[in-house]
Amino acid sequence: MLELLIVFVVVAILATLLLPVYAQMQARAQRIQCVANLRSLFTAADLQLQRNGSWPQIARGGNPVDFANSWIAALSIFGPTRKTWICPTMQSRSCTIPITPSRKMPGLTTSR
Repeated sequence: MLELLIVFVVVAILATLLLPVYAQMQARAQRIQCVANLRSLFTAADLQLQRNGSWPQIARGGNPVDFANSWIAALSIFGPTRKTWICPTMQSRSCTIPITPSRKMPGLTTSR
């Protein structure tokens, strides 16, 4: 019985030592994913400039959701997905950019 108690104590100590390490690894993975997302967005913008000679013509003002959807639609043909535009720390939460039915962009879906 004493041996079982010692095993439980050792396992508990190891678990408490590994939890901060796991949190650090998860934060580092999110930073790496963020850098990869930024690189993908940069590459898509660069391809847009090379192909068309200008930035996408996105109307300013109005609804911020429409503005975001316009950027997503303009660069989606070069590879970035809707998920690329959302920070990895926000992806674990239920955060989406909604698409209103009247402004649905071709090739986009309402789910992540």
